[in-house]
Amino acid sequence: MVATRRHLVTRLFTVLLFTGSSGGPLFAAPTIVDSVLEIIASDDPRMIEAMLPAMQADELAMAEQTLRRYVEENPQSATGHETLGTALAFSRRFDEATSSLERAVRIDPSRATAFTKLGEIAQSQGRREQALAYYRRAIEADPAEPRAHQQLGLSSESAGDDAAAIRHFEQALAGAPVDELGVRLNLARLYARNGSPERGIELLAPFADDLSQRPAVHRIIGGAYAETGNFAAAVRHLAATVRFSPGDDAAFEALTGALASAGDADLAIRTYRELIESGSRRPAVYAQLGGVLGSLGRWPEAIEVLSAGHALGADTPMDAFHRGVAYEQLGRTADAEGAYREAIALEPAFWPALNNLAVILLRRGELSDGLGLARRAADSAGENGAVLHTLGWAYYLSGRPTEAVTVLERSRAVMPEVAIVNYTLGRAQAAAGQVEEGRRHVMRALEIDPQFEFAADARAFLAETS
Repeated sequence: MVATRRHLVTRLFTVLLFTGSSGGPLFAAPTIVDSVLEIIASDDPRMIEAMLPAMQADELAMAEQTLRRYVEENPQSATGHETLGTALAFSRRFDEATSSLERAVRIDPSRATAFTKLGEIAQSQGRREQALAYYRRAIEADPAEPRAHQQLGLSSESAGDDAAAIRHFEQALAGAPVDELGVRLNLARLYARNGSPERGIELLAPFADDLSQRPAVHRIIGGAYAETGNFAAAVRHLAATVRFSPGDDAAFEALTGALASAGDADLAIRTYRELIESGSRRPAVYAQLGGVLGSLGRWPEAIEVLSAGHALGADTPMDAFHRGVAYEQLGRTADAEGAYREAIALEPAFWPALNNLAVILLRRGELSDGLGLARRAADSAGENGAVLHTLGWAYYLSGRPTEAVTVLERSRAVMPEVAIVNYTLGRAQAAAGQVEEGRRHVMRALEIDPQFEFAADARAFLAETS
């Protein structure tokens, strides 16, 4: 009687059970021989692939001897040659494996699985075009051959042909390939990239319930949820990916993006705290949490979190900058200055820290150093209105009003409705001899915000110049 899959799997377990403590099989040899012969009789070469990884070296040698004897006695058995080729390929004896598999397809050109294995061997040896030819031959022999469709899907995707890749992956999935999850992941990613994220979510749903495993599933399904606008679901899955695959930078970036898009500070705080509680030692988690707390004005909590992230090491310029901002908000100017200098040491052209440090020095009266930092910030920041304002203010304080006006006009072009920009521009214009223009901009500053930081000085200036 032809052996069933269940019976063959039972035989495999028998091989494993009758293994001595020394690692050597006690009664395995006859079972290996019987199992190999049953595989050939069942004409299901995939079963040998299920057995091979569990075999010890002597068991593998026994299986190979059995297969060689079989093909010598049955030289026209395509199944025998294919099964032998599979065993040889598992042992990485690719030339011998190729010879056996080619013999199998010469005897029986309809053996799609043998063509697929030939393709996989060619691909492992870097013979890409020959591998693709074998995969196409496999599909000609059996249009439903799943592994060939899977490989052609991967090739099509790498060539930028998403439509062909989707078609092949769908065919692979219909044929229940060995690596079914891998196909689903590839297909879900392509669905999301081509405007159908809902199909990807549906495809991965059977694998997505348990958040403690399969980080690749949660990364892709989380991205798909983000594409549909369901950011709460996206965060749930992306956070699971980061938790169980801490080195996945792309997943962390996707998570921070989903949280930003959700616009829910409580969700962001809860998510980042859960990552920290689960043992995350990624400084960026602390930096993100500190940033959210800071945006809510919760500066003592923010600096506590940011300092804990700093203690983990591997600071980025932005991490140090965030600490500087928090220290400034707490009135700890010396600590803020130190943090900004750390950021600049890590990246000399990091303009946010250059700008803020320049402001600290200018307020302290260190005009030359402040102006130098403001220039460096402006050189790196482009037409950033805040940075241009700092540089213009530095020129004004340094007694160079004409240069101040030139720079502050650029700042106002970017931020025309910011009170402090209009005020500083007006004072610089007055100092440069353009008193009426200066008065106009100072008045505009008070119209924008009658209570801005220098409102009293603005009114005093207007009274003096009336």
